[in-house]
Amino acid sequence: MAKKKKEKEPGIRLSEKHGLNPTLGVCFFCGQETGEIGLLGRLKGDKEAPRKAVLNYDPCKKCQEAWKDGVALIACVTEQPEDGRPPISSANDQHPDLYPTGNYAVIKQEAAEKAFNIEKGTRVTLIDQKVLDKILSQAGE
Repeated sequence: MAKKKKEKEPGIRLSEKHGLNPTLGVCFFCGQETGEIGLLGRLKGDKEAPRKAVLNYDPCKKCQEAWKDGVALIACVTEQPEDGRPPISSANDQHPDLYPTGNYAVIKQEAAEKAFNIEKGTRVTLIDQKVLDKILSQAGE
């Protein structure tokens, strides 16, 4: 009888130096601590995890509060930034991968529906960074 190859079980690979190697989560958009704890385990080169890190693209409670009165326009680019962040939206037949820049603006629901042809009740939409720059420059004039 042939031996079965042992499959790796999913989970955290512990760091020999740092164990679970925890980090405190911060909001991608404002940098405020979120109260989340990330257990990063063994990192490349068995490095220690940074004290604070962005763990996901979910807005913190402060940002959620700021976004509740309209539609959040999240600026994105199609080229992956040098920091290697993952896309917020994966490529498909009509769209490339989209990487958030961290820049955003909140506009009134009615204005967003007209300007971006979005469905009523949409709370967040992804837009090109250049479009957001144009909107913000016109708003400042």
